[in-house]
Amino acid sequence: MEKKIIIELESLNDLKNIEAEAEKWGVKLVLIGGYAVRAYTTGYRYTKDMDFIAKGDIWKLKGFLNSLGYEAEEKKDILAGRKKIDGGYVDLHISIGKVFDISTGKSYPLTNDIFNSARLLNISGYHEEGRKITVKASVVALEDLMIMKLMTKNREKDLIDIVSLLFDQWKNIDLEKLSQNCASSGLSRHISDSVLDLVGKIRKGTFRKIWLDYTGKKMTMKEEQQIAKNLIEIAEKVKSSYIY
Repeated sequence: MEKKIIIELESLNDLKNIEAEAEKWGVKLVLIGGYAVRAYTTGYRYTKDMDFIAKGDIWKLKGFLNSLGYEAEEKKDILAGRKKIDGGYVDLHISIGKVFDISTGKSYPLTNDIFNSARLLNISGYHEEGRKITVKASVVALEDLMIMKLMTKNREKDLIDIVSLLFDQWKNIDLEKLSQNCASSGLSRHISDSVLDLVGKIRKGTFRKIWLDYTGKKMTMKEEQQIAKNLIEIAEKVKSSYIY
């Protein structure tokens, strides 16, 4: 069995254990990142790391991670953990208070509404073996996930995730809510610029190779045009909420 498959299976089993143990510890965790994208899509790329937002005492969270075999380390705005698995590893990050993106210096404040609007969804793996496993977890709302993914800069995995969400969830994205959340967090201009930057990559054809490299699939011209159209609609909606 390939190393990637072994790591994915271990990661999914760990996610299942984390969900079960979090309740026992009285820890409130909500999934973001790649696995959250998998919860909303058919799964276009491989992922193994786990990213969460959390409420609670950081020392309690640290003890929680240590109890699960993760070497927990407190860093700026996050609690990071790593677990070695058969020559590989799984990284785990828990954001507290805000989600901070190091590539842009931007942050998304974690309000009560973000935790309250999370949904209980099923998550499976990317590989055939991983698709046989289903984990039920609390996942951040679609609009919050889109903002977190659009907040970054030049991170190819996030570009793949944004387009994946548009492919599978376009009709379910509440653009009004997305726009309002951008405005309330002071991210309207930044998110709008990020959206238009991705439109540029699609129109220039540079995104085509990124998509192929990560998914093994080719995007048709019709698909590119539709995604670009969806993105422009997002940008225009977010622009309307600019706070000067």
